[in-house]
Amino acid sequence: LVTMDWWKQLWLNEGFARFMEFVAINHLFPEWDAWTEFVQSVYGLALSLDAMDSSHPVEVDVGTSEEISEIFDAISYAKGASIIRMCSSYLGFETFMEGLQLYLKRHAYGNATTRDLWSALSEVSNTDVGSLMSSWTSQVGFPLILLEDDGRISIKRYRAHGANNEDDGEALLWPIPVTAIVEGDSKVYGPWVVGLHDDDSLTLTRNLKEWDLDGKWFKLNVSQTGFYRVGYTSNQWRRLAKAMPPSVESISAADRLGLLSDSFAMGKAGYSCITDSLRLAHSYSEHDIAEYAVWQELAENLLSLASLYRSEPFYDKFQKMLRTIFIKQ
Repeated sequence: LVTMDWWKQLWLNEGFARFMEFVAINHLFPEWDAWTEFVQSVYGLALSLDAMDSSHPVEVDVGTSEEISEIFDAISYAKGASIIRMCSSYLGFETFMEGLQLYLKRHAYGNATTRDLWSALSEVSNTDVGSLMSSWTSQVGFPLILLEDDGRISIKRYRAHGANNEDDGEALLWPIPVTAIVEGDSKVYGPWVVGLHDDDSLTLTRNLKEWDLDGKWFKLNVSQTGFYRVGYTSNQWRRLAKAMPPSVESISAADRLGLLSDSFAMGKAGYSCITDSLRLAHSYSEHDIAEYAVWQELAENLLSLASLYRSEPFYDKFQKMLRTIFIKQ
């Protein structure tokens, strides 16, 4: 119905196609919990590839026919779908779909750009969607929110090659919509937009400090709708281990998957200690409920560690620990 204006906007076709797959499945079969599978297979893939130095922005200038084929990749498909989901979550699904209908009607049987989409969404939501979303399509990579025990936060680009590598001089800014769930409370807090010079950081910091002083676990990026990773302190990871069993109803399967994904990614890249990840894994394994996508995420991360540890003297003990994790499955 609407075609991208040029190949630079390829993600408008392919990212939307991937996103709408899951919208349709979730509408027809809500019991399938399709969005948890999205977090594992689409969102997780996008994060892993976009953390590499070889990644590229969602929108890439295209000048030759060879360059066209190069952008038919997981960044256009998976990251495109993931940032669309983030926008939808921030605006609210009904508002987002209303804006999408306006966009389709306004540009029916014609061509459109990313700016046209942001304009339609802004019109129905009374929000400057372009200011919120443009950096997510124009910049490579994604942010990492690092927490301190006193509630302070710092933000940097997450890189797969680790915390000990200095940034290469780039000054990247993302408006990051942050949500939170807290122990003993069914409310979803936020969204607070952080990452800019004039943002909601003080409000977020005040809440984080209060929850920390109360000794409660809290989890940012509810349902993994935001395209970023979160690094907690060791004390915060220990408290979050209590939230991993499926019997804790205030936290969803997608959130458990997200905690495992963030924790192992942080540990492998050197931002945190890998023992925090193994503690989460052990806590999650103390049940016999089959949450396929969560177990798949856990198994893939443990398999990668097993390949690293195979020649280490403690490998037999590591194997024993793996058996205790999977024995109830």
